[in-house]
Amino acid sequence: MHHVLGRFRFYGHGMTTFQVRERMNFSAVAPKVFKAVLALDAAAREGLDPVLLELVQIRASQINRCAYCID
Repeated sequence: MHHVLGRFRFYGHGMTTFQVRERMNFSAVAPKVFKAVLALDAAAREGLDPVLLELVQIRASQINRCAYCID
């Protein structure tokens, strides 16, 4: 379940609830890791139908209850 209250987003997973103030800037926090993730993403895209890739990203976001990939 996802609730928005002011600037906070509240996510409920069973009995656990946590707050997310804003999206983390991964490139600033961990630039080497961010570059590696981008390289992995580029390699994974090679040879894949762009429509299939988009569907996989949407489904992963639905499963994870996260809009990061489709935002």
